[in-house]
Amino acid sequence: MITLNEEELTKRYGEGVLAWHFMSRSGRESHGARRRIKTGRTLKATGPLVMCENGMHGSRRLFDALSYAPSDGFVACRVWIGGEIQEGKRKDKLVGRSRTVLRKVDGEKILKVWHETHSYTHADAHADGDAGRELEALFTAAITAAKETK
Repeated sequence: MITLNEEELTKRYGEGVLAWHFMSRSGRESHGARRRIKTGRTLKATGPLVMCENGMHGSRRLFDALSYAPSDGFVACRVWIGGEIQEGKRKDKLVGRSRTVLRKVDGEKILKVWHETHSYTHADAHADGDAGRELEALFTAAITAAKETK
């Protein structure tokens, strides 16, 4: 199973950032060449990196990544964004030269259970609020326990 230790990831893949990314249930990229996404496979972007247009995207925090999730499901991925990296002005998104899926988990059930058992004010429903921290902890536990899948 691929490690989630940042020091080991840097040795294996080079400089980068451990991030979150939600992928389509199709198992393919939502935009561009629509290449198949597999655990352990590194996809690379060519051309200039442009936020929301060209590059391999992810978010440092799960709650931020959730806002960019595709409409056909919530497959949560822990990813390594590598190479040249730019961060968005709002600090909610990264774009890099490469993205490697380290682990993935179906997040739909996690989201449903969390939503049914939690009631937060709008003020808490953001990445730095209690809701964001609890949701990130749930997904981190699930992705850490996830068996390696292709």
